Amino acid sequence: MNITVDGIAGPFTVTSQNSNVSYNTGEAFVVNWDVAGTDQSPINTMSVDILMSTDGGLTFNDIIEVATPNDGTQTVIMPVVSPTSQARIMVKANSNVYYAVNSSNFTVTSDEFSLSTTELEQNVCLPANASYDFTYRTFNGFNTPTTLSLTGEPVGSTVVITPSTVTNNNTPVNITISGLNSSMVGNYNLSFDGTAGSTMRSVGLTLNVLESIFKYDVN
Repeated sequence: MNITVDGIAGPFTVTSQNSNVSYNTGEAFVVNWDVAGTDQSPINTMSVDILMSTDGGLTFNDIIEVATPNDGTQTVIMPVVSPTSQARIMVKANSNVYYAVNSSNFTVTSDEFSLSTTELEQNVCLPANASYDFTYRTFNGFNTPTTLSLTGEPVGSTVVITPSTVTNNNTPVNITISGLNSSMVGNYNLSFDGTAGSTMRSVGLTLNVLESIFKYDVN
């Protein structure tokens, strides 16, 4: 194997998860890295793989993403792993030998259920509807019915959650927000909540309602 070293590009580094943060299995989180010119000639790495270790970086057996664009950021879903306080993230070139690992262990915990999505932010140009897709996942045999709800939506809009109550693992869930109009233009912080008895989980979402880019003059 011949390895060519470029003295201009780099350093290629993981810039997120560099403190003892904590995530739940099934939770969406963002991985950031410094591309540092590796997407340019002569390296030309167009995509990267994201892996996770649960033993402090000795092994990276959990593959989170394969061939995601080498653009410096990716929202991913925490895989189902045993709880650990020694998780690490690796970002490696999809078709090259170099890689980077975050600089600190972080924690992964296991909840009864999760609401998983990579669509944490939506930009909606009027008069379109907003739509978020989730997967409801359960762990450790949890089977208590979970009621889903959304708060923070524009006043006067219509929210439909399908289904609104879930029990089974890996159930697809859709949130549609309709009835948006020009009086609702702006940015909204939403909370998508699942409640099962005394257990509640929330996912923060962002909705950006934009004016239509097309203007029509009616004579």
